[in-house]
Amino acid sequence: MYLRRESVRNRKGGTNKFKAWIKILFFIHLAAYIAVNGFLAFVNFFTWNGYLWFVWPLFSWGIGVMIHGVITLLAIYLCSSTQDGQSNYINK
Repeated sequence: MYLRRESVRNRKGGTNKFKAWIKILFFIHLAAYIAVNGFLAFVNFFTWNGYLWFVWPLFSWGIGVMIHGVITLLAIYLCSSTQDGQSNYINK
């Protein structure tokens, strides 16, 4: 019985590390999105020719960031609700 409890503790620690890691990866993706698109907007306004071309990478990459965010939230939710085969709300 002692080994089983110890393995559950290690698994929960691994799950917490996994959740932290996927959050970090999402925020790195979001920071790159903001930095690059901010730079593209600056270049577009600095070299103004009457056309806002920076909105195309802004919207297309934004779709990718939103999908990444949804996947991140789903992964966090699924990891939280399936630890030890039970929901966190049922554990006493």
